[in-house]
Amino acid sequence: MPGYKKKPVKRAPKRRAPVRRARPMSDGQSIIVNAYFEAHKALDAVNEGAMAYSICIDPKEPKIIGASGVTFTDGGAGSGSAIASGSNLSFSKYTTFASLFNEYKVNSANIKIRTDATCGLENAVICTQDKGNSGTLASMAQSMNGAHKSFSMTTSRRELTYGCKNTGQDLDYRNTATAQVLTDGEKKYLKVFQKLPSGSGNCEHQIQVMLSLTLKDSKNLN
Repeated sequence: MPGYKKKPVKRAPKRRAPVRRARPMSDGQSIIVNAYFEAHKALDAVNEGAMAYSICIDPKEPKIIGASGVTFTDGGAGSGSAIASGSNLSFSKYTTFASLFNEYKVNSANIKIRTDATCGLENAVICTQDKGNSGTLASMAQSMNGAHKSFSMTTSRRELTYGCKNTGQDLDYRNTATAQVLTDGEKKYLKVFQKLPSGSGNCEHQIQVMLSLTLKDSKNLN
C-alpha cells in the first residue's frame, strides 16, 4: 500500500559470555588422618568397675589417658604392644603432611568404638567432649552431668560412632612446628565411660580415631 512503512524488527540483544574470573591460587590441603588403639580393663571379682579414658584431638599431641586399671595396646599381633597412659597416638599421615605445610587446623574429630561381647553389652557407653581438662570421667553421674551421648550395645550392634565439629577459635590455624604446642586450656578431648560388672576376665574397647584437618602455607613455595 502507498505510504506504508514496515516496522523495524526488534532483535534480542546479544548475550555476552560471562566473564570468567580466575580463581585465587589455593595453598592448602584437606586430609583425614587415622589412628587405632585398644583399651583393656580387668574385671573385679567382687566390685563393679569402669572403663574410662580420654583422647586429645590435637594431631600434634594426641594423648590418650586411662583411668585407674585401664591399659592400652596398639592392636598388633597377639596381645599387641603396650601404650603407656599419657602417651601420644601415632597419626603417620599427619606427620608426613606436617613436613610439607606450616599450619594446620582441626575441622572435626570422630571416634569409632567396638565393645567386646563378654562385658561390653551390660551397660551403656557414655561419650562426652571437654576442653582444657584431660581427666577421665569418674562415674555415670559425672558422665551424664553435661552434654553427652549414651549408646546401648547389643549382640548384633557393638559399634558406635561419636564426634565433634570445631567452631570459633577452635578452628584457628596452628603452627606445625614441633616446638609450638597448644596450651592445656586450648586442648579438646573426647571422653568415654562405661560401667563394668563384677566378674572375671578382661573387657576390651577397640577404638579408631579420625581427624579432619586442613593444612596451608606450603613450605615448598618459592
